[in-house]
Amino acid sequence: MKLLFMKKIMKSFIVTISAFAFLLVGCNKSNFKDGGTTSRKFNGNIIQYLESKKEDNKLLLEIIDLAGFKNTLSDETVTFFAPSAPCIDRTIRDLNRALFSTGRDTVSVMSQIKPAVWRWALGNYIFREKRSLVDYPQVDLNNKAVFKGQTFESYTGRFMNVGVEYGNASGIQYAGYRNLVLSYPVSQTDLAGFWFNGRVASSDIETDKGFVHVIAMYETNLNGLYIEPHYFGFSFIDFVNMALDYGIGRP
Repeated sequence: MKLLFMKKIMKSFIVTISAFAFLLVGCNKSNFKDGGTTSRKFNGNIIQYLESKKEDNKLLLEIIDLAGFKNTLSDETVTFFAPSAPCIDRTIRDLNRALFSTGRDTVSVMSQIKPAVWRWALGNYIFREKRSLVDYPQVDLNNKAVFKGQTFESYTGRFMNVGVEYGNASGIQYAGYRNLVLSYPVSQTDLAGFWFNGRVASSDIETDKGFVHVIAMYETNLNGLYIEPHYFGFSFIDFVNMALDYGIGRP
């Protein structure tokens, strides 16, 4: 039964990816090209920064509460790679498609998903200590053996990779703009294997207690070409399986 359910999820996942690829063919490249730093100081902690843009961060703030991370992002010195609202919306929407396809109850409020699931997913974006773009080494996702970024342990204990991509300029390799990337190695025993990546749309938002780097809505390469959407938690399949294992409550 579980195998059949996962096959249906993968079919829904492939259809979703295809739809997004079709949509983005007609988009202007500048609409989803990731950029560099914002070089901006915010007078307050990370939660206060997110609350200052409450319309954009309403869902994220709710998830932070459910995951039990509000005090962490208020009082501790951390680096937070903040996922955008469209990333969260997309993940819930595709989860509901998978649930609906098997006759299960869908999610209408975030509290239907257990706090442990939110904590796991959100924990992939939080790291102890305060780091800006210049504090990370180079990564080349097409040549990880040479430029491999750096492994960091997330707040909840998962090994993640963070690095800075260097674009090309005037035909010179690595002479172009820089882009911060947070990556999720699928295997925790083979950290050089396949990664899900979250490229940063704006970095180095400095608060009193740490840095915020905002994850882009879409996964793109350095040439701004579409690859795939970013899912909250990085791995959509892992998110679905964990939500099902813990059980989805009624609204």
